Amino acid sequence: MFAGKTTYLINFAKDYEDTGEAIVFRPAMDTRYSEKECVSHDGMKVKAIPVSEPNDLAEGEHAKIILFDEIQFFNPPYFNGDISRAIKVFLRAGKDVLVCGLDTDWQGNPFHTTSLLLGMADEVIKLKAKCSVCSGEASKTHKKTKTGKIVELGNTNIYEARCNKHWTLTDL
Repeated sequence: MFAGKTTYLINFAKDYEDTGEAIVFRPAMDTRYSEKECVSHDGMKVKAIPVSEPNDLAEGEHAKIILFDEIQFFNPPYFNGDISRAIKVFLRAGKDVLVCGLDTDWQGNPFHTTSLLLGMADEVIKLKAKCSVCSGEASKTHKKTKTGKIVELGNTNIYEARCNKHWTLTDL
């Protein structure tokens, strides 16, 4: 978290905003900042289509570039379908697909959807945040609350970016 993934996606989408060649999809369940926009933690935003099932992706047929934010949430119970299959259909149709999301949860376990797509990817860019403890490179998510829930929407009120040295599960 806090590495700039959504900001990267929004900047990419804005490059094509005037041409209409790109479309952004986001999980319908993530309403932290907006229901119809993809919004970064720093307030950048772009129009996005909320998705909870494969039919919600129909507008992608008209775009050349398909972008997905928070790809880790495109699985049950938040997405009623197989997102890797849907992405394969877009790729076979000659579309460019860019996805952004977390690769692991706060316990360090891989998100299934992200793992599948990493295997399909032509290119992987792994952005890193700054560790909230030492400001070093952080690739882990530390959960500050003790709810035990794997998925809990939030920002700095619940999560911190941590480097390997400062990431721990012992206090949860």
